[in-house]
Amino acid sequence: MGKVKLLDPSVVEKIAAGEIVDRPASIVKELIENSLDAGSSRIEIELKGGGLEQIVISDNGCGMEEGDAVLALQRHATSKISAFEDLEEIQSYGFRGEALASTAAVSRLELTTGEKGGSKGTRVVCEGGEIKMINPSAPQEGTRITVQDLFFNLPARKKFLKSLQSEESACLDLIGKMALTRCSIRFQVKRNGKIWETYAAGESLQQRFLKLFPQTPDSQLFPVEIAQNSMRLTGFIGAPLFSKSNRNQILIYVNSRLVKPGVLSQAVVDGYSGYLEAGKFPVVVLFLEIAGKWVDVNVHPAKVEVRFSHPKEVYGFVEKSIALKLREIQEGIRPHVIPFYHSDSNSNSYLPSVYLSGSSGRTQELALFEQNGDYQIKTRLNPAAKPKFLSFVARTYGLFQEEDVLFLVDQHLAHERLNFDLLESRLKDSACPSQELLTPMSVQLPSYQVGIVQQYREFFRTVGLDVEDFGSGTVLVRSVPLGLEKIGSKSFFLSFLEKVENLEDSKSRENIYKKILMTMACRSSIQAGDEISPQEMISLFERLLNSSNPYFCPHGRPALIKLALDEVHKLFRRK
Repeated sequence: MGKVKLLDPSVVEKIAAGEIVDRPASIVKELIENSLDAGSSRIEIELKGGGLEQIVISDNGCGMEEGDAVLALQRHATSKISAFEDLEEIQSYGFRGEALASTAAVSRLELTTGEKGGSKGTRVVCEGGEIKMINPSAPQEGTRITVQDLFFNLPARKKFLKSLQSEESACLDLIGKMALTRCSIRFQVKRNGKIWETYAAGESLQQRFLKLFPQTPDSQLFPVEIAQNSMRLTGFIGAPLFSKSNRNQILIYVNSRLVKPGVLSQAVVDGYSGYLEAGKFPVVVLFLEIAGKWVDVNVHPAKVEVRFSHPKEVYGFVEKSIALKLREIQEGIRPHVIPFYHSDSNSNSYLPSVYLSGSSGRTQELALFEQNGDYQIKTRLNPAAKPKFLSFVARTYGLFQEEDVLFLVDQHLAHERLNFDLLESRLKDSACPSQELLTPMSVQLPSYQVGIVQQYREFFRTVGLDVEDFGSGTVLVRSVPLGLEKIGSKSFFLSFLEKVENLEDSKSRENIYKKILMTMACRSSIQAGDEISPQEMISLFERLLNSSNPYFCPHGRPALIKLALDEVHKLFRRK
């Protein structure tokens, strides 16, 4: 007897359902998407027992007549597409025609629905995928779906679920994230018979986001709206100083569809490069609108993953859009975070960079002060004040004081920021002077590192690093960027190559080049523990305050920390 046989249809149905429905939250997602596609302006969600006991989704959408209501419970039944070609321009959510059938296969489901102006409604009762009853019901507008006893016929599946509280939290979190896509629609959530949250129609995106993440200061969210070719990016991004230890608050929607973290999430993180340290992640909610032919949302049965036909272009657009907005934001938030000075070429004094010209023609010097999250402009009590160098700490940090504020400056990270800005400005201006070595430095390399030299040689040369493949695994370093002579040391050059070899080829060329500049800046900087003079530390601090981003090194680590004396007094319980 043969070993291969066809599975029983009921088993096939349960396997297929498992691809769509793996927990209560997946049912909530699919049914809300159906309600959105039905043109609803009001959606109500009720949860009992974490969603395992009962899920009810009610809407005031277009509804269905009896024949459609019955057909909707069959697999691959859909009103969204009719031909394969339609998949290229999908605008709806539930186009696969599997959500209701899959849900019905693993639960006890009741569907009541009616068309607007219809003389009657329809009630369909289904158990384990089998239709048990079809009855007329009272006239109604829209659809109500009740899902009870989830996985009653698949007890093994229940073993893989988390606690009821965790499953309920996943449902509530998902509902909030889906409500962000349609601020014109009213969403109401009930939990065990009581209203849990209401998202009123007409709320702003920011209002809804703050309901979902109430601990986020609204002053730390900045709007984004950038378009390029067939792509448009809108939403909000959080200030770099308000970061998280995970990606949970990176929300990205493609054509209004919430997608899992992937290439787009990484593009966001890379866009924050230089503003966030390793292991920290931003707070963002972004909507990417893109032509349907550029994106495939049919990759995953639950439609939570997308594939792009031009991934590098999409990645580059998102990354550059974030970086551009951050540069714009930085100019707005820099004075709020730390006093900012610039040098007066006629004297040795350092003045605040914020001025106000009065009617008398005199210039009044101002500074920004924070109080309970609000910023106020006040006249400085001691204009032209200059931070005073106090001491070194652990041969790594410079300690400065200005009135009632202490500053700690990391000598390596400050120098790294300055070197990166130098390289970036030279590259932008196509002026990258180099220092020719008196004797070319010969370095023996393994074949894969020789390949790296060959791959990036032309770019190395544009920034002043001239490396020649001499054959037989030998390269010659003939010149290094002017001012970054440390790279001319064999140990520094080798450590530089080790960093470059770990760069990901999947990223855009511009991103890779930026990473190379960051590595060059790092490897040519003063290191922690290096002995420098007080004058050198003072120079570092003064130049840092005038850099493109005085708060962080290019890798996102803090180069400068401000500590108010009031905070010190509180530590000693003097205040």
